[in-house]
Amino acid sequence: MAQIRFARWEDCPRLKRLWKAAFGDEDSYIDGFYQDRFSPQETMVLEEEGALQAMLTLLPMETVLAGGERVSTPCVYAVATSRESRGRGYATGLLAQAHRTMEERGDKGAVIVPAGDSLFAFYRQRGFADGFSLRERRLTPEELLPAARDPRAQVTALAPGEYHRRRETLLQGSCHVDCGEEGLVYQDRVGRRSGGGLLAVDVGPVQGCAAVERDGDRLILKELLLPPAVMEAGLAAVADRFTCREILLRAPLGAGEAGGDPRPFAQVRWYDRRLAQAFAGEAPGYLGIAYD
Repeated sequence: MAQIRFARWEDCPRLKRLWKAAFGDEDSYIDGFYQDRFSPQETMVLEEEGALQAMLTLLPMETVLAGGERVSTPCVYAVATSRESRGRGYATGLLAQAHRTMEERGDKGAVIVPAGDSLFAFYRQRGFADGFSLRERRLTPEELLPAARDPRAQVTALAPGEYHRRRETLLQGSCHVDCGEEGLVYQDRVGRRSGGGLLAVDVGPVQGCAAVERDGDRLILKELLLPPAVMEAGLAAVADRFTCREILLRAPLGAGEAGGDPRPFAQVRWYDRRLAQAFAGEAPGYLGIAYD
């Protein structure tokens, strides 16, 4: 008989094996998560006859409405089912219990970043609705025109607490998800291990920020926050700091064409009718830091 419970520290080896089988990440990344971010109180597992069959993690996050109201909406993360047990409804059952748990403890909703386009339909069937979009752009350094470079632009390392302050200032007045300073500490560690990190991106008096990771010769800006007028200059300054052959840029919808093309990115399920109605009037919101 299947049993759902919160994880224990001694589950970590089995959780790592399931993560590896489900997502194929490098061992260093998986080990980093369980060293820096894992909490038994945030991870739920489904066991059957002593075998771990499914897991998910509830990362603390808040959705901030345009008027400034903040509500708890954990991010459902790393949903995985063992290969031999797929198609038996384990992930659906685990998700259902996670929703009950979150609602009972006072969370107002949950967000999720589907790992692929096909999973948007999967999660819609399980109560989620599309709610967060961003702009995404793929380019090479050579495509950045010389005119985009601004001699006033500077890129420097930024501590997670200061990044959080800048981020919330830049996103003020917009509907967005805040992963908190603790979440940014983890994002900074992930970025640094890959050769990136959290960065201040300043163009003259304009202050911005970027969360950067490297994947071989590919530079990934998980988010770049700057006003549209200096977005291209900020992107060029970040690209010039790193050696790369390809750039993937993500930015809020308000970044304009320099931020790339709009695309759906994340979904939400609300437990509070009032908040669902308020969010519907503001959607799509922005969710940038997702550890995807």
